[in-house]
Amino acid sequence: MIKIAKISLISAIGNWFGDILLYPLDTISTRLKASHAVSHDIIPFVRHSIQVDGVALYRGITKVSFPAAFIPTFVYVFIYDNLLNGASRMVDK
Repeated sequence: MIKIAKISLISAIGNWFGDILLYPLDTISTRLKASHAVSHDIIPFVRHSIQVDGVALYRGITKVSFPAAFIPTFVYVFIYDNLLNGASRMVDK
């Protein structure tokens, strides 16, 4: 049971870290889709967004990332591993 909890925790941390890395790109992507007045050249738009906003691209991540990424991943992997191990034990008998 502790092994499954460790695997679930590591999986949840990995998913959360990935979300933190990709959050600014998602913000830029949303801005690009919503903007009609600017050129849709992706590289200059990304460069300009990073220069203008910088760390502000992470605004709102604390409210979104942990509850939306960490908790469901932990619960999913924990339940999935428990069910998989239980099914495996039933098949072995």
